[in-house]
Amino acid sequence: MAHRLLEMLKSWRVLLLLVLLLLALSAIRPTPQNEGVAIRAVLPNSSAADAGMHGPAPKAAPLSLERITGIDGQRISTPQDYHNAIAQLQPNQTIRIITNRASYLLTVKPQYRETPLNGTELRIVEELDPETNTSVNRTVEVPKALREVTGAEDPGLRVVAAAGSNLRKGLDLIGGSRVVLQPAESISDE
Repeated sequence: MAHRLLEMLKSWRVLLLLVLLLLALSAIRPTPQNEGVAIRAVLPNSSAADAGMHGPAPKAAPLSLERITGIDGQRISTPQDYHNAIAQLQPNQTIRIITNRASYLLTVKPQYRETPLNGTELRIVEELDPETNTSVNRTVEVPKALREVTGAEDPGLRVVAAAGSNLRKGLDLIGGSRVVLQPAESISDE
């Protein structure tokens, strides 16, 4: 029996299979104890984008995504932990987000509700002059509005549970969606 097993292991087909299995395992890189939540996207003009955070490349491997492991000393293990932490944020609050790559300081932007009023007012706005590539202040006339702070704006991060391997499953396969089709009329057996 031991002789047959040893002879089988010396077969080129079995050796090729073992090499391919090892290569597949190294490509998948299973890491079931991945901590934190993976950043799926960073919204433009958000607090996170202003702090220097960037979203992943569209075809990035699941294990290469930046993972949030803590917010202001609070450990983040699941997407629910993340959402609970950001639900407590106040306008203009500065928070520290710790990831597996860096530490970021974010200032939470206030969320406003604008109520239109009668009349107009002059407002100074900053614009980019395309000819000189410099910032220029201009005075413009805008409708009057009452601006009230209603809470804290979303920091601009979209997160998912951290991946345990580089395998992509289900809707993680970017570029498609699931659709259930039903025929408009009855279909015959022919």
